[in-house]
Amino acid sequence: MTAAVERGPLRRGLDGLYFAGGVLGAIFLAATCVLILGNVGGSLLRVVTRSLDEFAGYCMAASAFLALAYTLRSGEHIRMTLILQSLPAILKRPAEALATAIGAVFAAFIAWYAIKLCWVSYTINDLSQGIIALPLWIPQSAMAVGSAIFAVAMLDRLVCVLAGWPVPEDQSDARTDR
Repeated sequence: MTAAVERGPLRRGLDGLYFAGGVLGAIFLAATCVLILGNVGGSLLRVVTRSLDEFAGYCMAASAFLALAYTLRSGEHIRMTLILQSLPAILKRPAEALATAIGAVFAAFIAWYAIKLCWVSYTINDLSQGIIALPLWIPQSAMAVGSAIFAVAMLDRLVCVLAGWPVPEDQSDARTDR
């Protein structure tokens, strides 16, 4: 990848978006921990902690979805590198492009339906069935946003693979293999 493409405003913006998703995912993971500890501490102190486990579940889902793109960009997703390494050099790039294209289609599918689910929940005013009736579009929005960012990251990765540009997670794999 040329220095102009690598350091351009689009690349910086996308990487910033993925990083922001990772930071939000980490915040929601910490919130999950705090809510679970609050629930356990409350039961030890015989304090009623209503719906903390429900909110911990929402935070856990938010942390998983919001961190997807950052995890992909960091090269931490499970990939089939053993298969790619065993292929002849002429087949590696087409196989990587095919796998990334399939992943991008699935990511777009998930993003589409997560956004649709969130919208339907908003329009019909769907509420959670816990003790605290929370509008479901609120926790579902983290899933919708996270899956949309992940779909953008998969498309970004596909463009890099098809153009022959180095993909950041490939560079991190090269450092760890040595």
